[in-house]
Amino acid sequence: FIPKDYIRGENYRIEMYKKISLIQSQQDAYDVYEELEDRYGTMPPEVDNLIEIACIRSLAADCGIEDVRQQGNNAVLVFYQHAPLDLQALSALIAQQKELVLFSPMGKPYLTVRAPAGKLLANIKIVLQAFKALKDGAK
Repeated sequence: FIPKDYIRGENYRIEMYKKISLIQSQQDAYDVYEELEDRYGTMPPEVDNLIEIACIRSLAADCGIEDVRQQGNNAVLVFYQHAPLDLQALSALIAQQKELVLFSPMGKPYLTVRAPAGKLLANIKIVLQAFKALKDGAK
């Protein structure tokens, strides 16, 4: 959430929520970061996390993942049920990120991303960026 003491005006907060919700790339995120810091000063961690989550959601959609949710210290990334899985990229991801990721093909296929406390968002982003790069490289 955006704290009221960071952006005082409700209309300005709503405007920033809209901009954050439209993030589709890392460049979009940088633009929002820059605008926020220029207009309102140093961002509180809550706003930084909100932008990171928007980046993760966009990156997840690019990877064919429909849902990202926290489960304890881990995250579960659920693939779209009827979308074809890029098994070559998935196998390469599991080999490359074996310390961070587990794959479950049962029901709706999903990845579990492991993370120590405080590293969950960073680890999700690492896994998604690696998977996207592997998928894009296979094309």
